Amino acid sequence: KQITGKNVYQFLLDFDTLYERMTDLEKKQFMRMFIESIELYPEKKDNGRIISTIELRFPVYYDGQEGNEIRMPDKNTVETCVLLSKLKSTQHIEVKIDLDEVDLTKAESKATYAEIKEYVLEKYGLKVSQLYIAQVKRKHGIIERINYNVGEGKAKVPQVPMDKEKAIEDALRYFQMI
Repeated sequence: KQITGKNVYQFLLDFDTLYERMTDLEKKQFMRMFIESIELYPEKKDNGRIISTIELRFPVYYDGQEGNEIRMPDKNTVETCVLLSKLKSTQHIEVKIDLDEVDLTKAESKATYAEIKEYVLEKYGLKVSQLYIAQVKRKHGIIERINYNVGEGKAKVPQVPMDKEKAIEDALRYFQMI
């Protein structure tokens, strides 16, 4: 509530350093501080657009108006990814994106626990529990549904061993979830 221009300027100067030190979960939580909600179209539009509206948690000036909501236009537009940096550079980097890679990923369609367990067993010969998979997913910021079947009391929860963690991470990469 006490944001000043000087605070914002200092934060932007240090943004790249701070962001690099964040875990995937911290990055996700950071973005949630800015974005209230994202509304999607029920189906992908003819022009490939899927985002209808982005509602921010603070007012912004957009398209000549002030508000918390950014409506995505129906017409074709150029969408850009930007890296904030404090370096002044005349150099630039060209990026080519294969649009086949932008379609629905396994992270969005979500590999099941059974698929992850099967992959780890076949490739590494290790049996992993759903608890271990959940711990690794949580570590990488993959949000899961609420578990309503939680036990009473404070039972000791076993932590995933390093070899199994690495195998589960490999499975998550295989299924394009991280």
